[in-house]
Amino acid sequence: GGGSRFPFDFEQYSLEVEVSVDTTKRTTFATSWFADEAGLEKAGSVYLSMPSGDDSTITYTITLCETENTFKLPEAAFGGSTRIWKLTKYDESLHIMCNGVEVLHVEFEKDCDQANWRNYWTRQPMYAQFLSNDEVSQRYRQADKPVKDATDGESSFEYKVTYSIWNNEE
Repeated sequence: GGGSRFPFDFEQYSLEVEVSVDTTKRTTFATSWFADEAGLEKAGSVYLSMPSGDDSTITYTITLCETENTFKLPEAAFGGSTRIWKLTKYDESLHIMCNGVEVLHVEFEKDCDQANWRNYWTRQPMYAQFLSNDEVSQRYRQADKPVKDATDGESSFEYKVTYSIWNNEE
């Protein structure tokens, strides 16, 4: 894990990451987003702690929004030696999907318990980086972003998952 910052247009695309699965130990997926190339203007960080064995509980932190919390991976997100995580940021929310199933929907206004979350999550990220404690990220690509957010409670909203060619640049 860990690497240099790379340009990424979160306004137009979702970030899709292929992650290796290691059931023998707890592992970490970690990415930070920035509004500037220098990395001074943080615009989001997501930490997912993957369980060992057949435990389906993911421990997560949405930095400067939610302190540590958990969610259960649905059965559809299990199996295989890799998982595809899709992170989509809107002005008001963050959606996280695993293997095509939405597993986490954070509405900043409602869910953030950190007082200064607006200083961080209202910025438009233009760069991303996998952090040094990330043990599982294999490769990433830009993926189609759903046109609108579902924070209005519209239950018929569905993600459209469209696969594109992996970004093979190292």
